[in-house]
Amino acid sequence: MWWTINTTLTFTRTDGFHNIADGINMFKNRFFDVIFDSICYRRHLIAPKIRMFFNSYESTDFSNMFDIDHFNGYLYNHHGIFVVEKRCVNNYDSLREAKYKSKHCIAVDNHIENNNTISNNMYSSVPDSLSIRKNLTVHLRPCLRLKKFSRLLEGRMNQKYICLHMRTEEDFKIYQQNATPGYYTMKEIITKLRLTMRNFPSIFKNIGDIYIAGDHNNTEEIQKEFELLGLNTFTKKSISSRDIFTYMELALVDQEICENATVFIGNNHSAWSELVYYLRILLGRSRETNFQYNAQEPNEELNRTMHQFCTQRELEYFGRRCRYYRRL
Repeated sequence: MWWTINTTLTFTRTDGFHNIADGINMFKNRFFDVIFDSICYRRHLIAPKIRMFFNSYESTDFSNMFDIDHFNGYLYNHHGIFVVEKRCVNNYDSLREAKYKSKHCIAVDNHIENNNTISNNMYSSVPDSLSIRKNLTVHLRPCLRLKKFSRLLEGRMNQKYICLHMRTEEDFKIYQQNATPGYYTMKEIITKLRLTMRNFPSIFKNIGDIYIAGDHNNTEEIQKEFELLGLNTFTKKSISSRDIFTYMELALVDQEICENATVFIGNNHSAWSELVYYLRILLGRSRETNFQYNAQEPNEELNRTMHQFCTQRELEYFGRRCRYYRRL
């Protein structure tokens, strides 16, 4: 049987196998669902072309974002399956291709709606499902082209640096307006960062550079504000343009740089910040080097040190409890 699973967040009719998402973390979650099914049914996966809508239409091949050889090495060595890009099986005519898929593969086809329940059933029936999910997260790495660009950016900074996911874009502000304390302005974040640097001198010792992750157009204003903290500011836009990389590719560049940072500061109402935090912990970074600028209790004063990063799934993922506060 040819399992066809809808992994799209926005349903639309397209001309082939695609995955449409509004962010890199949401894409990964949907993609991992299908990978999990492939593992359970021991079938290879025909990967979609990745399409995304963020202000404008964007599209990229799977291998232009991820290291497919590394990912396949993990999948094949541990689970006996691998990922094949859609363009790699285009040499089949329609009949032969359909037979090939039905026998060997799970395909991702967003023409089909409401057929994504297989993973939910499988998760509960496989004892090591959480371990598998963690390994998928670790092994779906950026491709070499994006890694080289990340290293180029890191090379411009000192070895010790802060990575701040400053989620101040307008789309997040609108989404979080009823979920206080989800949204913070740049001024508010800087106020909390100043206190945190003062109160954790051993963690921030000898750090003079800060990398700002996110999609910001006010680069000069950002640099001026953080200079008041004695920090040199870096962003991907200082040596790149959207003509070279897509928005999703640049999100992976940000992710790579934040993973390697001495200190990571994020917004725990952001799925992207949460993913970076998971990766840092899974890759062996100390929990004490991860902070959030969100409050942990109602009516918490703004003029307060940042808390260590805490997620809703802290106990499930890492076996420990923390205070997670969110009002919806």
